[in-house]
Amino acid sequence: MTFDDGPWPDGTRQILDLLDASSFHATFFIWGEQAVAHRDLVREALAAGHPLQPHCWHHTSHHQMSPDEIRTDLDDILELLRELGADRPTLWRPPWGQCKGSVTRELAADRRLELAGWTIDSADYAGRPATAMFGQIVAQLEAASEAGESPVLLMHDCPLETEQWNNRQNVNETVELLRMLIAEDRWSFGPLARGLEEHLDPATA
Repeated sequence: MTFDDGPWPDGTRQILDLLDASSFHATFFIWGEQAVAHRDLVREALAAGHPLQPHCWHHTSHHQMSPDEIRTDLDDILELLRELGADRPTLWRPPWGQCKGSVTRELAADRRLELAGWTIDSADYAGRPATAMFGQIVAQLEAASEAGESPVLLMHDCPLETEQWNNRQNVNETVELLRMLIAEDRWSFGPLARGLEEHLDPATA
């Protein structure tokens, strides 16, 4: 179970409360501009035992950044996570999973990070109702279980990225989706333990 783009007070805390009540843990890929404004939420997530990994400092596609800009962006969020007491990160999920050819991969290797994709996209960023997301995700979880796979679910605990904000101004449906998944009581959810290639865009734009 993974969440991108937080922390955000109106979403992250509700998600942390649900996870705490269920004793499940998730990986949070942190947006630096949000984290520096909401350090208390970062510390709450850490205190609850959730791994925090770098997402970005500025939520900008690597396709639109120079190699130096990508390096600075990553190093800034890594330094903030260190300052806030996070364990040394091992994973990195660039915004939208978009990589700048070999630049992103070489930087990840240099910082001893594995790039982290996902296998199930909730598409909560599109403003979809929880019931619709739930039905689709359950079908994918069942298929993965039958195949003996360990799926990686992507959700978002903050809607402030521009394209998301055009479709939703809160994360209420994501919170309800999480509530429904926990109540289903058929799966055990935990943090992401390793990198994976699914849904990473290697374009050289």
